[in-house]
Amino acid sequence: MPLSVREQDARMRAEFPGFKLTLDLGFMGVWEGTLTPICQTYTIRITYFARVFFENYTVANPVVSIVVLDPPIGPDPRGTGEPPQHVYRWEQPPAFPRLCVYDPQTDEWTREKSIADVLMPMIIKWFFFHEDWVVDGVWRGGGRHPEISKNEDTCKPTTQHSNPEDRARRDRSLNAAFHRLGRKTGVFGSYLWMAGEYGGFFPPQFLPN
Repeated sequence: MPLSVREQDARMRAEFPGFKLTLDLGFMGVWEGTLTPICQTYTIRITYFARVFFENYTVANPVVSIVVLDPPIGPDPRGTGEPPQHVYRWEQPPAFPRLCVYDPQTDEWTREKSIADVLMPMIIKWFFFHEDWVVDGVWRGGGRHPEISKNEDTCKPTTQHSNPEDRARRDRSLNAAFHRLGRKTGVFGSYLWMAGEYGGFFPPQFLPN
């Protein structure tokens, strides 16, 4: 069963007491607080839907959304014309894209898992790789990049590196970069960061079943 807003909040208050539950509608909760992964302090908002199915309607929002409120990520964090990496921009304000910190096509995080225990470490690692990317323009966090379509309200993974040899070369490169980062930080593991087919984050959007 999905964890309720109250159950999620209990873990948040225990592990991240700086995060406050600013909205509790029973089926939906919103937390706001600050994180300082390296040197920059970020104020973020986490929107969580404990319930998405109703009698005649289904919530069209993603079950969880992470947005940076301050300082805004913006459309050009490096000042080079490059958009931020691993974010959902479709139907989002340019300054406030949603962070893509896990792959919704896997079970890295689901509503049965704690936001504080499972999702928050992923958010912290996203900021780590984001700040590293801002320095030199190289994203070392791996994952699947979303492709934004103006004709669809979805965020789809690209089909780059369809050639097996290209995929193998890319995987070796990403693996080497990740282990270089791991040797510097002492953090090793496998982190998938990418995309699902979602739109919007708040307020709730409903679709007829």
